[in-house]
Amino acid sequence: MIQFDILLKPAGSFDKPHVNNIDLFRPLSENIEKCHRWLSSKGVTCHPTDFGLACSAPAELFESLFSTKVERSELKIVAPPWNCSPPPKAPLEIEEYIDQISIAAIPELY
Repeated sequence: MIQFDILLKPAGSFDKPHVNNIDLFRPLSENIEKCHRWLSSKGVTCHPTDFGLACSAPAELFESLFSTKVERSELKIVAPPWNCSPPPKAPLEIEEYIDQISIAAIPELY
């Protein structure tokens, strides 16, 4: 299983984000819901967050949806357990909403 995060494009602001204006950088809730529905319909497990989706999917599904090939990397603390080549690309159906796709790093547990 690959755990990954999808950051959606903000609703709109040209300011630099800081603690007092962070709400301006949240994506529209309807865009989060559109992406959630589409990805879920394809078999991806999704959980909405304030700025996008936290997701997981089998490697084969991830590769087919995001037009990439994944390969296990050496397990290193705070580094993603998968390498993607080329970088993941948003599917055309939801591309207009997605800003970034990133594979979650393994947490460092003490």
